[in-house]
Amino acid sequence: MPKRESRDTNNEPAESAKLDESNKEDHNEVSDLIESTFLLKCPPDFYEFYAFCCSVAPDSPLDALYGDTNIRLVGPFEVLHEPKKFKPDDDLTSFYRYFHDPPEVVTVLAADGENPFHVGYFRDNHADQPAFLVSSNPSETGKLTISGENIFTTVLNLLKHPKTKGGSIPVILPKLSEFAKNRRICIGSKVLIKWKSTCETLNGVGVKINLQNGIGYRPVPTTHKELVTILQTLTDTTNANTSKLDELMTLVQFANDEGDFGEGLELGLDLLAFHPAATSTSETFEKANRLNRRITCLLSTGYQLAGQPKFAQVVRRHMENRLKTRRLREVE
Repeated sequence: MPKRESRDTNNEPAESAKLDESNKEDHNEVSDLIESTFLLKCPPDFYEFYAFCCSVAPDSPLDALYGDTNIRLVGPFEVLHEPKKFKPDDDLTSFYRYFHDPPEVVTVLAADGENPFHVGYFRDNHADQPAFLVSSNPSETGKLTISGENIFTTVLNLLKHPKTKGGSIPVILPKLSEFAKNRRICIGSKVLIKWKSTCETLNGVGVKINLQNGIGYRPVPTTHKELVTILQTLTDTTNANTSKLDELMTLVQFANDEGDFGEGLELGLDLLAFHPAATSTSETFEKANRLNRRITCLLSTGYQLAGQPKFAQVVRRHMENRLKTRRLREVE
């Protein structure tokens, strides 16, 4: 009887190892796709949160929060959910970009409507993972509120203090807490967030400037209160005297020439966050829109000089159609 050839199974990868490797490749492809389309380097909590939503709403994970909060998973989550619908050269940075949003923000949670409450990751460099998440409602303010160091903390806070639905404790709240506990996901307070801006801006978060031997930033020579007064006067009428703002922009040009590009970023972000007093939201936006050309000039130049040309491009596209909030899918 011929001898049987023995198989050295020790040298063959286990089937589970093959699957793990395949899953890893798929994960890396989707991660690269999100980074190329949204300029977002997704942190681990992003994928963990999607896994949670799939566990509680396997047929519609993007709407897992909707019943309790009126909020949907959007933007990068939509790419993660159906990656075959998108290509690496798709530029999706203008989608879910709301009226006052700086390019540092990428929206991942949003209520329905043109200018609703939304939540996004915040990163001062698109090549780095986000430092934290912020929330905002552009119909009410131009300020950004730091909402958590990860998306679990952010959503738990939303569920505990809902902005859109009141009443009893949301059904999904204990499930989310248990999931985070089982996955050993830190659910902390926003006070734990390590973020130190170089200067404050009207959006409340500020901007971080990488100084080189002390060069890169000088402050805008006016207080926020004075600047708001200047901008309110300027936007109240189409024929307003622009000399005070013109003077500030001239000083920015001098600063740029001397390497202190941070002044232009500070002033540009102030203008972007400015929320004029008006009798209606539409009037507020109409007034603020009068600053778009100046915002484009200040921020596109500032980000270019800061070594962030893609942020400059995001600003230019945003200012071209600032009033329109683009969405990737229609919802009923």
